[in-house]
Amino acid sequence: MIVLELVGGTGVAREYPRANYANKIGLAQLAEVAGLSPFHLTRVFARDTGMPPHAFLNQVRIARAKALLRTRVPIARVAAETGFADQSHLTRAFKQVVRVRRVRTAGNDGACVGGILTEGEVP
Repeated sequence: MIVLELVGGTGVAREYPRANYANKIGLAQLAEVAGLSPFHLTRVFARDTGMPPHAFLNQVRIARAKALLRTRVPIARVAAETGFADQSHLTRAFKQVVRVRRVRTAGNDGACVGGILTEGEVP
């Protein structure tokens, strides 16, 4: 492992999505910020984090979306504020990251937030 890459390259590449998750962030832009080629960034990022940059960005966005949903912000607004194209894009990404098997509405039994199951729930 090259320590300089971890601190300068992927360290920056991990912080940039955390600070700019609501914006559209492409691999080329992230590589430029990190000072690495897109190919090299992808390799060292996956090695250091266990996932490619796009998956990392989705996890950052989903974490922020979960926090907003807990405060009862409407799901369409959450999608817009967290960088997703629309509500269905957020829902698909949420299901993939959180591994939700079924979506319920809050009116059914009050056990979900914003129409999406919260962590630890068993449908």
